[in-house]
Amino acid sequence: MKEVTSADLANNIIETVKVEKTSKFVNVINPAYILSIVCRYNNVNIDDVKGKRRFKELITARREYCYLAYKITKLSQREVGNEVGLDHATVLHHYRTISAWLGIKGYYLQEKIEQIEKLIGL
Repeated sequence: MKEVTSADLANNIIETVKVEKTSKFVNVINPAYILSIVCRYNNVNIDDVKGKRRFKELITARREYCYLAYKITKLSQREVGNEVGLDHATVLHHYRTISAWLGIKGYYLQEKIEQIEKLIGL
């Protein structure tokens, strides 16, 4: 049996950290990536979400995108909105709406947001 030295242990830790660092940076989480995950989860087309149509499914996807993109990326509201053609006030409204609904509507919405976050890789 090989004796484990502190140098071997340190090298093992360094290799583990390198793998973890590279795996975190492979998928850069940006607004376009979040939008694609939200659209896939809601089974809607990205171009439709970026458009002006106001079907319930599209509005729901836009609202969830704005909430998650603003929460996760720490970009400005204007930058988040530029991805889907919304102004900063609409992004703020969607963010506040989802935040309020998480307390009121409870479990279903919270579970849905958590599932989307898992798909994003959080």
